[in-house]
Amino acid sequence: MDSQDITCRCGTVRLSASGRPSGATICHCAECQTAAMIFERRFNAPVADSEGGTFHVLWRKDRLTCQSGSDKLAAHKLDPKSPTDRVIATCCGTPMYLDRKGRPWVGVFADRVPEQARPDPELRVYAKDRVEAGQHADGVRTYPGYSRRMLFRRWHAIWRSGFETDHMGFVARDI
Repeated sequence: MDSQDITCRCGTVRLSASGRPSGATICHCAECQTAAMIFERRFNAPVADSEGGTFHVLWRKDRLTCQSGSDKLAAHKLDPKSPTDRVIATCCGTPMYLDRKGRPWVGVFADRVPEQARPDPELRVYAKDRVEAGQHADGVRTYPGYSRRMLFRRWHAIWRSGFETDHMGFVARDI
């Protein structure tokens, strides 16, 4: 099975994702837009496009491992009660991935995946929250929330991963 190296900007943190990604989405939800603004201000790490969308490459949780730098990973939460961790490499302030409890996949920030290995986005989700509404010339299917296809893939991934949907085990602290 092929694996893909995912590194932070300075190279201290190195993750490995095995197998092919299970999807690639651009999320326009209000939470992703808020997090993107925080990351850009606090870490000088832009992750959103001009419409506020954040591009994630999705892998099942059981396919992502930390090869080095786990002590530099920290979870950023928009709210202490939020089920979503946006994991940052604190050595250089690089957003690495999004991990939501109850979901069987992680959304690796697409700029962390080498360009030659990065899939094209398949879906735009939560487009109802987009900064600028309108049609897209790029042909990416757009949905106001989740698509049925994405929900089917979610349940399929939960089944394939043995119903393991907790947070990743190698992130030990919050920021």
